[in-house]
Amino acid sequence: GAAGGHSHHVLYNATIGGFAWQTQDALVHGIYMAIKKAHRNLAPGRILMTEGKLENANENRQAEGFLQNPEVANPALSNPFGKDNRDTTMFCLRFEHSNRREIAMFNWFPVHGVSFSKQNRLLTGDNKGQAAYLFEQAKGALYPGHGRYASSSGFVAGFANSNPGDLTANLRNSEPGGWPENGKDDEKRATTIGRRQYEKAMSLY
Repeated sequence: GAAGGHSHHVLYNATIGGFAWQTQDALVHGIYMAIKKAHRNLAPGRILMTEGKLENANENRQAEGFLQNPEVANPALSNPFGKDNRDTTMFCLRFEHSNRREIAMFNWFPVHGVSFSKQNRLLTGDNKGQAAYLFEQAKGALYPGHGRYASSSGFVAGFANSNPGDLTANLRNSEPGGWPENGKDDEKRATTIGRRQYEKAMSLY
């Protein structure tokens, strides 16, 4: 995800008034520089993988429709997503140099990366961005601002989406004590789901 105005789908551009070259240029430049830097730092290494269950960070908002899937309706078929009809699997990769120095962590977990409501008018990494920020901080990364310069530690944490479908980050039916409505406490909504993804990823890592 990114700021609006760069998609080849009209619907995504329509909400912000059409194509935005500022967004397009920022995306293209960022991707180009990331590839260039990665190629410049090629070295022998290894990738380790694991997976686990994160039970309190997504909710099926279309359970009725999901129940019409053949895996659910036909007893002869097995439903891979359990009794509550949602996927809770986080898949995690750990990247290391051959000397075991940590390089990066990438994981995939199925939940919409949108916790902030339409009332928000600022750019935000939302719940996935919050998770990545916490993970990189835990690995010693510093970010520019507040009178300091960015660190060159180089560790990268990526929180990607797998098969979100209708798996929402709004836990209105399953969160103990209730869940803030849209626009009421968007920061809490984003940071809660972000922190839960971060904690599970760190555990798997």
